[in-house]
Amino acid sequence: MVDGTGRDPYKADVLIQGGLISSVGEIRGRRADQVMEGLGHYLTPGFIDIHARSDSSLSLFNNPEQEGFIKQGILNIIGGQHGYSLAPLVYGNIESIHHWSDGSGFNINWQSVKEFLRELKRFNLGINFGTLAGYCGVRFDITSNRKSLEKKEADVIHNVLRKAIKDGAFGISFDLERCGIKELKEVARSTAHSGGVVLVKLDVPSDKYVKIIKEIINVSKLTKAKMVVEGLEPVKGSTREFREALYLVRDALEKKIEVRLVLQPHCITEVHIKEYLPGALRNIDNKDALKKLKEARYKLAAKRSWQNMDFRNIWVTSAPQHHFLAGKSVIDIAGNWGVNYIDAMFRLMEISELHATIARDNLSASLVRTAIAENAVFITANLDGARTGGGVVINRVAHDAFPHYFRTVIGEGLMSLEDAVAKVTSVPAKYFKIPGKGLIEEGASADLVLLDKQDYEVKEVILKGRVLGEGRFEGEVLRRSRY
Repeated sequence: MVDGTGRDPYKADVLIQGGLISSVGEIRGRRADQVMEGLGHYLTPGFIDIHARSDSSLSLFNNPEQEGFIKQGILNIIGGQHGYSLAPLVYGNIESIHHWSDGSGFNINWQSVKEFLRELKRFNLGINFGTLAGYCGVRFDITSNRKSLEKKEADVIHNVLRKAIKDGAFGISFDLERCGIKELKEVARSTAHSGGVVLVKLDVPSDKYVKIIKEIINVSKLTKAKMVVEGLEPVKGSTREFREALYLVRDALEKKIEVRLVLQPHCITEVHIKEYLPGALRNIDNKDALKKLKEARYKLAAKRSWQNMDFRNIWVTSAPQHHFLAGKSVIDIAGNWGVNYIDAMFRLMEISELHATIARDNLSASLVRTAIAENAVFITANLDGARTGGGVVINRVAHDAFPHYFRTVIGEGLMSLEDAVAKVTSVPAKYFKIPGKGLIEEGASADLVLLDKQDYEVKEVILKGRVLGEGRFEGEVLRRSRY
């Protein structure tokens, strides 16, 4: 038993009744309908991924089983990333997520987080799901994509988001590039008062890592907000900048300033193809962005930014409505069309209509290993939950992210088994206030993972007392605890 508390592993039996853990310890003379032999393997709480994209990809609805998470032991996920979420909605539509998926024809019958979470129960999710509330989606709906923000508009936005947290959202997600440090301060102040977490998306060159992290740490210090930063990555060739920023976050946490990072434990990242556009085009409508990309100044800017890209390690993982592109590398596309690699990128953007996800092998393996063992870092598989096929290919390293994390930090002596388990169970559960998750204890949900004692592969998964493969999983809707 590795129960999530951080205590040493110990031998025990677990009795499950009605989807809950009824008893932990030595159980003799009790009858059971089913007995699973642990055979000396490790039983842990279900893992938690605080950075899932299953809602923005809409896979939460068209693939409610979410097997890409489940099969690696991730039983709890939090969506609403990058400043956008499916709730709260100002005008009752999901236009704000059009960058990531095609929501046309998708039926929306909610506006508030409370209504959204209630509606989710109808979809019989096969995973436990909770959400952050996206600041940018609300902000730009209210201001009609205007950059400036009036005080009365800010008051409306913060009232909407405070209600979202009261309704059960775990905090606020925020895109720093789109909304800026001044608005982040106000969001952090409001969220700290409400008790939630602010998840900040970065999209800056590595030479600005240190400057931006210092600003975020200062915001957290001033507002007392808990903040998690995503997008700060150990990109090859920029390890010095990442290491310095990581050390700043570590030192801040030691001083009780609650700033952390979220990282994947592997070197292949997935990004939306719009991330390769010039900055001025990333946050406008896809059709408008493609039209402007043909203008000389934007085309030149794109070419310059792509000049040093290693196209050998870039390929398409998904392309809705253009399935033939999935699995193709930029080099494949260039060869098929008889063009150079840069022109192939332009063609890819045009044909996919900017609805494609790109994978790239661009992170430093040695620094990833070091970073994921830090107390200041949460772990994510960085998955969108999409079902394989229909224009989607598996990013195999992302589907093995959590077992790979265990093999790395335990196998290389960077963390103990009990600390490595706590890092993906009780630690995020406590930080985000996810009730009833992260521990093996009497009265908790029977959401359990059996890890192989040698290679940390997932041998069995149990959700609410039901074993994977023995009937449909029934996940629950997660709401932030107020306590």
